[in-house]
Amino acid sequence: MLDFNRAALICVDWGSSNLRAYLIDTQGAVLDRLQSDKGVLNFSSGQYGPELRQLLQPWLSVKSIPVILAGMVGSMQGWQDAGYIPCPSRLDDLAANLCQVSNDEQLQAFIVPGVKGLSNFGLVDVMRGEEVQIFGALSAHKMQAQSGAHDHELTEASTQLVCLPGTHSKWAQVDVSHDPSLQGAPSIRQFSTYMTGELFALLNEHSILGKMYQHETSADAFNGAAFDAGVRTAQAPGSLLHKLFSARSKVLNQEIEPAGVHSYLSGMLIATEVFDMLEVYQEKNTKDSTGDKAQQIYAPIILVGAPALTELYERVIASTYFNVRSVAAETASCLGILNIAKAAGKV
Repeated sequence: MLDFNRAALICVDWGSSNLRAYLIDTQGAVLDRLQSDKGVLNFSSGQYGPELRQLLQPWLSVKSIPVILAGMVGSMQGWQDAGYIPCPSRLDDLAANLCQVSNDEQLQAFIVPGVKGLSNFGLVDVMRGEEVQIFGALSAHKMQAQSGAHDHELTEASTQLVCLPGTHSKWAQVDVSHDPSLQGAPSIRQFSTYMTGELFALLNEHSILGKMYQHETSADAFNGAAFDAGVRTAQAPGSLLHKLFSARSKVLNQEIEPAGVHSYLSGMLIATEVFDMLEVYQEKNTKDSTGDKAQQIYAPIILVGAPALTELYERVIASTYFNVRSVAAETASCLGILNIAKAAGKV
């Protein structure tokens, strides 16, 4: 039985393929969940309000609750274009620029704007939905550290690296301060997008590499040895375009089984992404001009996502001297949206 006296906010993560809604209390605890496979790509103008109202009816019929949405629903192809906030971007900036959605369904609906800036490589980059997860993950990580879940986790490092694996993985560098007297709010300084998940899917479904194991009964099963071999290939000299063909040649040379190609490609692509990002991150955040890695101070990398994916990233990062902490995507989304709602005076 739901306790609607505790219900304070409805958080909605509405992306290209899925819609996830969470009923939460003032502390971010999830009281109930609703989900639909009707993502933004399934709609045209005028359909968003009725669809959302229908999905949320079990909650809204009991209590009128504000709804905060994030993700592609705020894009030009979505319900209403919520625009972008430039980097550096703080949570308060997102709260101050919430986009109220006029609708015939009488929903108290607001969309969180996206974030835009230059990547670590000087290219324009954008995100929608990940910005709330970044701030939510930082909040969750801080609460875990303060509770003693991770001893000595609040380091003196001034930059926090947050990774959100997925179809288009995001790596964000966030300026942080752990000194309460400074009253410095975390700020997304810079972020970079990697199309790792999409490239992996394209190689699996449409390339000669994927065809090598499509008829293998255990093709989708994780193969740790093949994954680690892919990681080692990523570390070797040469470009990714050259290395990818080794997924075929290693099978022909009987170095890996056809059923292991799936994991081999996964390891190679994820490791290419991870090592690329960590190299530029270390270059820009060195505390010791001598380059002595032992004297550089780095906060643990925060991974945000589903365990099935974040565990693969953890496996790769374990080969470096970085520590890792994981936060569930649901937790990050709910805490991020809740804190934005509080800053905007909606809760």
